[in-house]
Amino acid sequence: MPGYTCKIVIEDTHPPVWRRVIIPDQITFFELHKIIQILFDWDDAHLHGFHIPSDDIVIDDEGGFDPWGNHYNDFDTNIDFFFKNYKWIRYIYDFGDDWRHKINIEKYESDYEERSPKLVKYKGDNFMEDSGGVWNWEMNEEVSPFDRKFVESQFRQMVFPKHKQKDEIKILNEQDKIDILNGFFDEISKMPENDLEDVLKNAWQDMYLEETKGNLDNRSEEWEDHIKKNGKIKLCVSSKTQKELQENLSEDQSSDYCKYLRIPKNRSKSHMERISSISDTLREHPEYVLYVMNQDEYDGLKQWMDYSNNNIIDISYDEADICAKAFVLGFGEYEIKDDIAEVHLASDLKEYIDVLDQKTEDEIYTKIETFDDRVGRLMQLYCVIELEELYKIYKKTYDPKQGKREFFRYVYWRGRMNDLLNTYQEPDGTAYVAMHGMDIHKIIEKREIYAKDLPFNEFPEWEINELTDNIANRAEAINILFVMLQEQFRMPEQETSEILFNTISSVMSGDTLDVIIENIKTRVNKTWTPDIYAEMWNMISDLMIELELPILKARSRDKYAMEQNMSPWSIGMLSDKENFKNTKQQHLYEFPRSIQERLYNIESTGMKEDIDKLFAYKEENRICSEEFLYMLSSSCIVYGYIKEARSLIKELKNSSTAGKKIAKLLEIEIDQYDNVMDMWDF
Repeated sequence: MPGYTCKIVIEDTHPPVWRRVIIPDQITFFELHKIIQILFDWDDAHLHGFHIPSDDIVIDDEGGFDPWGNHYNDFDTNIDFFFKNYKWIRYIYDFGDDWRHKINIEKYESDYEERSPKLVKYKGDNFMEDSGGVWNWEMNEEVSPFDRKFVESQFRQMVFPKHKQKDEIKILNEQDKIDILNGFFDEISKMPENDLEDVLKNAWQDMYLEETKGNLDNRSEEWEDHIKKNGKIKLCVSSKTQKELQENLSEDQSSDYCKYLRIPKNRSKSHMERISSISDTLREHPEYVLYVMNQDEYDGLKQWMDYSNNNIIDISYDEADICAKAFVLGFGEYEIKDDIAEVHLASDLKEYIDVLDQKTEDEIYTKIETFDDRVGRLMQLYCVIELEELYKIYKKTYDPKQGKREFFRYVYWRGRMNDLLNTYQEPDGTAYVAMHGMDIHKIIEKREIYAKDLPFNEFPEWEINELTDNIANRAEAINILFVMLQEQFRMPEQETSEILFNTISSVMSGDTLDVIIENIKTRVNKTWTPDIYAEMWNMISDLMIELELPILKARSRDKYAMEQNMSPWSIGMLSDKENFKNTKQQHLYEFPRSIQERLYNIESTGMKEDIDKLFAYKEENRICSEEFLYMLSSSCIVYGYIKEARSLIKELKNSSTAGKKIAKLLEIEIDQYDNVMDMWDF
């Protein structure tokens, strides 16, 4: 009965805190989770998950075997495949405090005879639950002694059966993913095409204004299945009040609600105190309900109150959000009986709903719409920003009289409850607001490197409107990339839009040029010739230099470089990897930074001096990269250095089959150039 020796280290601890343990084979990741909880004396009171960064594999209690093969359920997934194929796995406990445990798989123990885990060695005490994570712990120094006897006694009681892996585990290669994408693209290619500007505008807005999910999506699978299959509900009056129904909230949820509603801490020390404060606040401020429910949902809930008790009605899947929001606000609960879902509305619901006159309601909804529009536009530009800074910019740009408390309440209560945006708090208490799809940690880390002491770039209101009405207004390369994806690869607009905005998110999150280009290639099910690689290198370089970035506090690399008197290419554009091998297939993004920068610049400047230097570099290093030869030749043609271009074309003709093809394309460019010159002479 074999096992594995593992050293589990809590990341970023100094001195390191770790436990070495032997784990029996053929156990599930959920059982491994239980072992780690005992090893570090956690209370199992928060969410957890396993992550393998190298292949972006996630294993948690929500996963299932999805088409990409990268998300698994910990109850159904054995450790063996992963322990044999990976050197380490990350276990994260409490996504708020973010305790990261690195599981190093040190040795396969073929003669381990136990079905229980065995503690081998340890170092360091246990951390306290809810102490704020590693960085906050260093300030508080809250620990509890490690109790070896307790751990060993608990392990003796853990006797695990051998589990057979229920489903085949397959980590998909790039071709597998392309095949899956191809099937998906075939489906969406049948969708009707829209105007380019509308597609660009709507797709960008969709990144900000997502559907009402997240905190509001607390409906169980049972509830969702019922609405999909039946859609009938019986409206009943509950014997419970709103406050009593609100007691269904967890400790964490009641704490979050108080934070979102800006309820003072002296009114929210214990869970029950928080419940009372939430109920009192919603009763005293019925307008806060409007922050969560849109006007149609609010009117729908008012109509439901007028129905007689035990009235059965049909609701659509969209109307199910009325129930979802009512549940999380403590306005109701449900129970499914046979084919009917009984929705029990709080006995005192009228004290919270329909207490405002119509004029006041309309004024509040108008104000909320204004908030949505203004904050949405600012977040499109700043993407990740401190809440305090966002408030200052909002106040300066739109409304000098805007109160901080109300603004924060909008961001938290409306923004989070409707999942319009993300919020994040550093151990030092600094609160951040972020758009969906942004890598907050990476952006903050890179911002510390490049823009730590810089103020945020600010824009006048007219420019904010211009830049956010259409994302294409922010960089010419966006339109060019869109057209290339459609015409070069014959991709439908929906698919093109997806790739385009994933690319924009990647640029804004601080990914490097090579990563962005290869991500696009993965999504495009076509063969890439050297000229396509070179043109993509040029367009993505444009995008990375022109687009305002959160890592630079809403400055473009170009603007930042001018302010700091440096090259935009030195601002995290390129990977640190040394991949230059001087082959025909060498990519432009693998060349030294100085060469990439000069090659990029000559396309816009046409400086003969720079072209001569690139030719000298080519000769000295015997460069044979077809992408390099193509890009340099193309620039020579644009600026009329035809003799130089022909010498490069000759080299391409003597290169590979792909080189011969792009040589013909370049000769066509020369013919077109000659025709234009002849017309000018005429």
